[in-house]
Amino acid sequence: MRTFRFLRSALFWRILVSSLVVVVVLGWALVRATVHDEQLQGQFERLVQHDLKLADHAEVLLRLTLDLETGKRGFILTGDRAFLEPYLGARRDLPHVLDEARAVAEPGAEDGLVAAFAGKLDEWSREVAEPQIRARASGEPHSQELAGRGRALIDQMRTSLERLRDDALAAAETRERLAFEAVAASRRATTTSIALAIVVALGTGLWIAHDTARAAALLREALAATGRLEPLPPLPLRRDELGEVGDALGVMHHLLQEKDASLRAMLGEREVALEEKTLAIERLRVQSAELARQGVELERANRVKTEFLATMSHELRTPLNAILGFADLLTRSPRETLSPRARESLERIRRNGQHLLAIINDVLDLAKVEAGRVDIRPARVDLGQLARACVAEIDPLRSGDDVELTAEAPDEPVEVVTDPQRVRQILVNLLSNALKFTERGRVVLRVSPEADHVVLAVIDTGIGIPEQAMGELFRSFQQLDAGDGRRYEGTGIGLALSRRLARALGGDIAVSSTLGAGSTFALRLPRELPEAATARVAS
Repeated sequence: MRTFRFLRSALFWRILVSSLVVVVVLGWALVRATVHDEQLQGQFERLVQHDLKLADHAEVLLRLTLDLETGKRGFILTGDRAFLEPYLGARRDLPHVLDEARAVAEPGAEDGLVAAFAGKLDEWSREVAEPQIRARASGEPHSQELAGRGRALIDQMRTSLERLRDDALAAAETRERLAFEAVAASRRATTTSIALAIVVALGTGLWIAHDTARAAALLREALAATGRLEPLPPLPLRRDELGEVGDALGVMHHLLQEKDASLRAMLGEREVALEEKTLAIERLRVQSAELARQGVELERANRVKTEFLATMSHELRTPLNAILGFADLLTRSPRETLSPRARESLERIRRNGQHLLAIINDVLDLAKVEAGRVDIRPARVDLGQLARACVAEIDPLRSGDDVELTAEAPDEPVEVVTDPQRVRQILVNLLSNALKFTERGRVVLRVSPEADHVVLAVIDTGIGIPEQAMGELFRSFQQLDAGDGRRYEGTGIGLALSRRLARALGGDIAVSSTLGAGSTFALRLPRELPEAATARVAS
């Protein structure tokens, strides 16, 4: 089967055998290292869990024995019961420490020393210390014979504990020495094994590399002769992949010679066809030049259109600002007494003038964006706070209490570096559209922080957008048809301008909608202003 052809490859078996030798050497080294590691671990566990612990218990028992003796002696000499505090404390601690020493001590000498200490301690406490304390408390004379017996017992107890401690420390030193000897032996065995594995790997590698390089040189010469369509030199006779390459190279050389003859015959025919195609190409070049000229004309016309819109917007905004100023002056002046009808007319002039001014500003911004001259003023801004401010700004546009307008943002700041005025302009446009197409229900501005971006989604329960209208939604001067014969106010600039401003800030606006159930416009902004927008600011 073709799947197992590699089993017939000599090169495969050479590499496999050499790899197995290296693996065997390294495996032997690993086994040796594991054995030494287990020995080392056993020595250290014995050192810590038995020898050092037993020596520590012996040291504690010595200290408690000293507390017993000094506390008892101080009380007998002075009669002050304050000297009994260390005595009583040692009496409380001794049973616990003695139990731990019995648990650690092994049968034999260690267990015998602990038992001897415990017996002497019991005898000293029962027959010496307690009678002396009772006699001193009742005022009886001091017994020299009892005192001498107490000193002898104390000395015997100390001797047992010191021997127990010294034996444990000596055993700990011995085990520590054995542990370090095991570490040294493991290091020597590992170093020897690794060195042997390196020697084996280098030897087999050099052998395989030399054999392969010799065959590759023959193949390289044959390949060069094939490229020049010359007779082939001798090819390597091998049973591995390189031998198969040599066989395939011989077959390819034969086919190339046949193809060369065929191509030379076809070349003459192609030269004739090429002359005919040259004429066609010349005609195509003329057509391309004409298309390029038309493209330049279209670009110039688009630039003139953009400059015209910018100029007209500026010229219309100047007198309109004057009209709004006079309307505000007449409305707010205390010297003018206006009738309710006149005041209502002035208010209508001011409201319609502001609406017209907003349309002119949108047209001017759209012209700047299309001309590539949009102004970006980056600053660090809290998008949660900005979202709540936009909702408060747009709230007067609600038609009664049938529509609930809210902002949902995290309590903690959602800070980004962007142009806050442009973001406000986008959000106001999206919120205005949502309110315009929502007669009842709710409109929500939701702020959702992500790792590198922040999504500000305007979600409404309005009329929705027909699927066939989605493709035209962000085109300039394109208004949405509700599908029920009604037309809504607007110029069709807001969404087109909002998407262009979003992309100028390095983001975008995505939309999803269900007809009759509502729409979602999601503004996605990066947390840091992209380099392209920064370059636009610098220019």
